[in-house]
Amino acid sequence: MGLQAGVRLQRLLLLVEEGTTPGIEAEGDPNLSFEWDPPVSIPALRYLDIWVVWAIALLGKEERAAVHEFISALSQMYTGIESAFLSLGQAGLFTQDVLRSFSTHTRLQSLSLDGVILMPGSAIHKMVFMNKLYIGDINILALVNMPRLCSLKFAWVANIDWDTIKSNSTVGKVLIIRDQRYWRRRLDICLPVNRFPSLTHLSIHFKLPYLAHPRNDTITVNSFPYLSSITILIKGTPTPTPYATMFCFQLLRQPECCPSLSEINFINSPPEWDILFLMLERRNFLESSGISRIERLTLPFIAEALHIPLALILGGTFSERPSNEDLLLGGARAHFLDEKLSGYYLCMLNMITLCKAKVKRSKREKGDAAQIRAFLAWLDPPKTASAGVLQWMKRRKVLIQEFLSRFDMWDVKYGRETTCFKDRRPIRITEYDVHTDVYQ
Repeated sequence: MGLQAGVRLQRLLLLVEEGTTPGIEAEGDPNLSFEWDPPVSIPALRYLDIWVVWAIALLGKEERAAVHEFISALSQMYTGIESAFLSLGQAGLFTQDVLRSFSTHTRLQSLSLDGVILMPGSAIHKMVFMNKLYIGDINILALVNMPRLCSLKFAWVANIDWDTIKSNSTVGKVLIIRDQRYWRRRLDICLPVNRFPSLTHLSIHFKLPYLAHPRNDTITVNSFPYLSSITILIKGTPTPTPYATMFCFQLLRQPECCPSLSEINFINSPPEWDILFLMLERRNFLESSGISRIERLTLPFIAEALHIPLALILGGTFSERPSNEDLLLGGARAHFLDEKLSGYYLCMLNMITLCKAKVKRSKREKGDAAQIRAFLAWLDPPKTASAGVLQWMKRRKVLIQEFLSRFDMWDVKYGRETTCFKDRRPIRITEYDVHTDVYQ
């Protein structure tokens, strides 16, 4: 039975793999086989997934022609598609074919297009009804006109050509994926305002290698006038990375940045507590009436002693809190370097109840220690800070340098693991309450 016989087919998954017959999984008609016949319209299909895993170098003339025909036939047969996922991998040669073939689909609202563009093209394809786009290469935006696009997901890589990408004034949500497992080159992540002037929600997700690389990316969030929510997420377990603190540090230096921002979510990426408090105290008590207060905050950990001070600051009220020096390194600088005391690095940094993890004899594998150094060693005092903040930033830099010099000597003999891998749910705190289990 050919594909065109699947008149009740609603969801189709096709795998095109080197040296094998393409596989099919289908919901609705389980006894389908892969045969080519003249294409006929089957409007029942709503969801289409295509995986092409051939390496482009291995595709001969006949194979390329077959894939061209394959894409064209599917676009003609399934005219009622609402959501399409196409993973082209190294076969990004066919990106233009996909855009051209599916640009005529009036019901297609969500498109996920993986794979890098290997052959540039100048044709612009208009996809009028598209509102969600997930792409592996953001340079694809230079090839499309999507006047209703509102949600964009893409991977941040080194070769983004912003000059070829037009302004997307309808896009309100952007999700950036930064995969450091394969791209170890240090990158500067900075989304231009003039390409997404109506942005309201920005998320940056990091996929880290098993051993944290000491060369961190940098994050800069430009002042989007309508941005109300930002999320920085580390995939996997909570990990000490500097990205949450980088953003807090930027707002400390530029409290008027992103004037509509009211919600910050740090998932599996705890900030340094002294920088977080200093940022909130400066941002939430600005005299300018045009700057929104940070009202909602999501963190991987919140020590109970900090619940009330944080809630009051989020509500616009100054509160007594631990001193900056007591917040630095979770107030545990001495505990870090005491081999007789148990505990994981991340528990100490966040002032949470220490697990009974014993200190281990140091090994040549320095992944945990490298994460701590990368977490701490990047800050410089902000030139625009108040006298009190500037004095503390200079003091904290001295304290961190002293700690790291002692830490280097201690780490030659001993070591701790970074995290206890407990199932800890992120915690959201507002001026009214503290909520757990807010993200799955």
